Amino acid sequence: MRRLSVCLAASVLALVSTSGTALAQAERLEIWDLALGMNAAEIPNRFVDYACGTNGGPPSRPLRHFSDFAMCRPDARGLYEVYFRYDDEQEYVARALEQAALIQASAGTRVYGFPAIVTVLFDAGGVLQGMRIVTDPRGVRPEIRDDFWALGTVLRHHYGADGWACAGLPLAEGERPVSTFLVKDRCTKSIDGAELSVERRYLQRRGQEFIDERTEAVVPEAFESLTSFEMIASGVAAPVPVAPPP
Repeated sequence: MRRLSVCLAASVLALVSTSGTALAQAERLEIWDLALGMNAAEIPNRFVDYACGTNGGPPSRPLRHFSDFAMCRPDARGLYEVYFRYDDEQEYVARALEQAALIQASAGTRVYGFPAIVTVLFDAGGVLQGMRIVTDPRGVRPEIRDDFWALGTVLRHHYGADGWACAGLPLAEGERPVSTFLVKDRCTKSIDGAELSVERRYLQRRGQEFIDERTEAVVPEAFESLTSFEMIASGVAAPVPVAPPP
């Protein structure tokens, strides 16, 4: 019995050691591994939780792979948006092995460390014509979400700090600074074969107060901090504006 226990323990140690080596060598795919012009059917099935996208929002109809894009409803440009998440299996293995650096490197779907919703857009022929990155506030504490707007600055540097055309966006009714700080702008840039746009927001909307007037409770999450990034292949038709009813 003792010999069996020793052999079993040795096998477990060998498995952990092998898993650690594989984990160190494996690299999961991220949105940066995708590129305009790829065909949906040819993208490796190394992401998880594919679903129809909702203009950079949460997932809707589940899919098996990017190649199921036609099950989604096309937008005004005729593009099909597919949501996906990064494979987080490595994170759970890293936690079991107590490897802090690998836990950080493989935790969730993140872009430059910011929790994000990532989606890609295909045309009717299955060619990747665009991608979106939107900061993801779901389940994120207010003190972490506070600087989500700063991802926009990082993404602008990712594609080169020069050449962006930036303009402040008008405040909607009820929007105001958070204390004395306000960000609401949009920057655009053309690069070889693509049009980029980055929108940043840091503000309070109508009805958002840090102290509830009725209960006097503190509401620390009562603000919007957001980055929205879009890359669309040059030549893709812009959405046709819908004329208001007469």
